[in-house]
Amino acid sequence: MNIKLFTATTVITALAIAPLANADKPVKYSGVCDGSAAVPVDSSGFIVANDEDNILRVYKRDKSGELVYSQDISCFLQIDPKGENPEADIEGAALVGNRIYWISSHGTNDEGEPRPNRFRFFATDIESNGNHINLKSVGTPFLDLVQVLENSADLKKFDLGEAAKKSDQIQRRS
Repeated sequence: MNIKLFTATTVITALAIAPLANADKPVKYSGVCDGSAAVPVDSSGFIVANDEDNILRVYKRDKSGELVYSQDISCFLQIDPKGENPEADIEGAALVGNRIYWISSHGTNDEGEPRPNRFRFFATDIESNGNHINLKSVGTPFLDLVQVLENSADLKKFDLGEAAKKSDQIQRRS
């Protein structure tokens, strides 16, 4: 199985810089203010998650500002819209064939308060026919990853349940 793990910075930088070798001006993408995870769709495009909303966006890597496709996945993620913070806080992605596995932060806010909407592990499939790209939600989001990992005998020494309760600020300093 060929698994490719990507960080948003690596993918966005690579995809954005590659066409600049022959470009007259920088390539700029609109609509994403805090890109946090991305994967290539093909040789000319990529999908990016923004950790400030629940929208997945597809861009052409060599076309400034050209949003090809976007999909709000809030309903699929079972996000509580009445919650204090209605975002999943997507932080990472792994591409396996045409399937993308996405993971949210599984963390608290800066004050260490729980944010249930941030506990998501889910998948989408890339469907492409010619120039049209679509993302298909797969199954249902997994909401109990921290609990399962915390209960694993092999992982007990890492105290993952307690780590997930630490505030974002504490985790960034660690």
